[in-house]
Amino acid sequence: SEWPVIHGFGYGGGVGTEDWTVSQNRITNVTGEDITGIVLFNVNGVTLERNYVEHATSGVSGRRGHNLDGCSDLTMTDCYVDMGLRSPSNSNASFGAARYSLQLSMSDQSVSDVHVCNNTFQGGYDGVVTLGHGDISDVELVNNTFTDNVLVARPHAGTNGPPASVNRFTTEHNDIPDQVYGVFVDDGGSSGDPYTDFAANLNDRSGHSGAALLVQSGANVTDVIDAERNWWGDRNGPDGDVSDPDGLTSVKPWLRNQQAAGTVPGDGCLDD
Repeated sequence: SEWPVIHGFGYGGGVGTEDWTVSQNRITNVTGEDITGIVLFNVNGVTLERNYVEHATSGVSGRRGHNLDGCSDLTMTDCYVDMGLRSPSNSNASFGAARYSLQLSMSDQSVSDVHVCNNTFQGGYDGVVTLGHGDISDVELVNNTFTDNVLVARPHAGTNGPPASVNRFTTEHNDIPDQVYGVFVDDGGSSGDPYTDFAANLNDRSGHSGAALLVQSGANVTDVIDAERNWWGDRNGPDGDVSDPDGLTSVKPWLRNQQAAGTVPGDGCLDD
């Protein structure tokens, strides 16, 4: 009913293990409040593959799919995660019910070398989020499908300090139409987390009710955000699909047809 898979939660830097594989599991009917389906802390070498996590019990609040804090050399492939929201609004009710399908951090531990490929993330407030104040580096979200989420991806959400950094964060060939919002580049609050080498290319970003790319005013972006070669739902490019008051994003050239975006053959992971 709660904590189906858990290792190291609450111990911060006190746990350090290697080579965990969690594969071909079916997790359903999680009934505890503020419970996560799969929790792994501070593991070097994580493989998650072909897991089915349905944390969608109506009336259960604070639902979370995965919490992978302080992990490195992490691969998540061919998994299905459902947090239960359908056609959600950007509201406290949505956030209170189903938080995150995939949470990559929550402390000051660093997260690096993360490959998230060929998964489905459905029904969460955030599809992918990082909440901690440790450095985030070399994260790729490739060839995933996002449905019924408020936000697709939100690196360094919140105002946790001291300042950390987001380096080499890539979203590519993802099928992410019809969300409320797409990728959100947070300003990091008082910590002012800097973003370097942030790229979002070849995604299907059509049909969002809000902006498909939000770059918050005051975001500490050290170079131009590369949001070129995306499908924005019209061959004429984004029209209200990008919110970037400080002009930190490059969107040209854009794709002129939907078929060029979205899924790609093979395993979908970029070569190292």
